[in-house]
Amino acid sequence: MIRRRSLLAAPLLAIPAIAGAQDRPLRLILPFAPGGAVDTAARLLGQRIGETLNRNVVIDNRGGGNGTIAAQAFLQAPPDGSVLLYGAFIYGVVPHMTRVPYDALNDFVPLTQTALLPTMLVAGGRGRFTDAQAVLAALRAGQRVTFGSGGAGTTSHLCAAVFARAAGQQAEVVHYRGGGPALQGVLAGETDMMFDNPQPATFQGMQAGMLRGLLVMQTTPSAALAGVPNLASLGWSADSTVQSWQGAFAPRGTPSAATAPVVQALRAAVADPRIQERFASLAIEPVGSSTEEFSAFFRNEYTRWGRFLAANPISLD
Repeated sequence: MIRRRSLLAAPLLAIPAIAGAQDRPLRLILPFAPGGAVDTAARLLGQRIGETLNRNVVIDNRGGGNGTIAAQAFLQAPPDGSVLLYGAFIYGVVPHMTRVPYDALNDFVPLTQTALLPTMLVAGGRGRFTDAQAVLAALRAGQRVTFGSGGAGTTSHLCAAVFARAAGQQAEVVHYRGGGPALQGVLAGETDMMFDNPQPATFQGMQAGMLRGLLVMQTTPSAALAGVPNLASLGWSADSTVQSWQGAFAPRGTPSAATAPVVQALRAAVADPRIQERFASLAIEPVGSSTEEFSAFFRNEYTRWGRFLAANPISLD
């Protein structure tokens, strides 16, 4: 009888813990440094959900380690809904490139996908490259071309590797702790270019002539990137499309009751016309999927990139 009563009481013990978590700040852990596309979107959404939930939202940037530093901090948090991972493309890719101390499909509980982002090749405005064809020609000629990256396993890394491979070469990639620092590297002339998920500094740099948009890695038009050639300019098909994504995860074992208010607030924020207007100016496509939809999407992305990397191995270096 004692054992039976203890088991019956266990779910009830979680209720005060969940209630207490709702009174604490909500912490969103990001796998990148401030300034990039993930950080920009997280701060826009964090402010909005903080207003909705009447709760402080803390953006916790844990860049480096191919996303592992952020993942470990996230998985060490109590599964009570007070700490979430604002994750991205990297978590569907890096586990296929190296051994990682987490199981993305089982340790991460998908909550909602918030956004899709285009990937654009940008070069220094004062550099030698004015279009993507010139970059391919330089690579084919064996000339040195350096690509910045927001980290190993990011879209900036994979696109650089795939792009250089199309020219029969291996990309020379310089990894930074996020898209923001990588873009600053292009602006400073540390690298020739990078495949960037557009961020505020990207548009500012293009408007000032300090950056050039050379290619968008998709065949569909983007209003915010009008005038930048897409894959069709190279004769490449839609199969070569690469888009990044963002979404929120809870640690394994977190009760749905603990995350339901945050999921609802995030989906409402993504649907907010003010957020959508800001997203549109940054070429970000709002999503706001259900938990079930995001779970299916994440599993599909994980499987798709696993198959691609098995057939086309890419080094983390």
